[in-house]
Amino acid sequence: MNPITRLLFFLYCTIIFDIASSCTEKQSIAPSSETQDVELDSFADTVLPPSFIDTIKKYAFVRGKYVQFSWRSGEKLNRMRPDFFNQYLSGFTTTYPDKWLLEPNSFANYFFYDFQEFKTWILFSILVDNESGFTELYQYTYSKSTGEITTVSRIGVEEVDGGAVRKDVLTYSQSGQKLTVRSQSYYDEDIFEDNSYSDCYSRSFDSIVSHFHFYPDRTEFSVDTVFSKLDTICRQ
Repeated sequence: MNPITRLLFFLYCTIIFDIASSCTEKQSIAPSSETQDVELDSFADTVLPPSFIDTIKKYAFVRGKYVQFSWRSGEKLNRMRPDFFNQYLSGFTTTYPDKWLLEPNSFANYFFYDFQEFKTWILFSILVDNESGFTELYQYTYSKSTGEITTVSRIGVEEVDGGAVRKDVLTYSQSGQKLTVRSQSYYDEDIFEDNSYSDCYSRSFDSIVSHFHFYPDRTEFSVDTVFSKLDTICRQ
């Protein structure tokens, strides 16, 4: 091959290589850009904000049969944002044992406690700690068909405040629809009298057994055992 032929062949190969490189580069960029757009569109269309019940199931414990309710439980639980409570769990009136409107409290701490899921409904509870030695456990009944809360009950109380102490022990039935709460409480109060009892105080003691029966649309409540006594205790 003579020099002129070699030069022409070299120029021809160079042009073909540049064209091929240009095409390859364009082909590698275009699909990448298109894939990103598809992924973003798909993500925006299919990923929806979870419902509040999904959040509760994510952060609460699966319910056990026996619950030793304690004011220190909050140390092991997931804290709930106050705005979550305000938006989804406040504004309801408890049915048992007393009628009480659940309202936002800026001084309280809220925690996800536990839940139990049935075919058409869910029971879940939250712990409310007002940081003054008084902690409450509220149970909500949630309907899967309507996506709404049907009933709310206060099922546990822990009080350690000065001379007042109350402890509740919760025991669920095998099905989870029945709950027995054994409550023991006592209250000490000084006796201010200028006599032989001036250095004494009174102690009232109460033992109560309460029963809850939970249904998808209602809750039944009863108390079948009550024991009370009042003692006078004198300091030596």
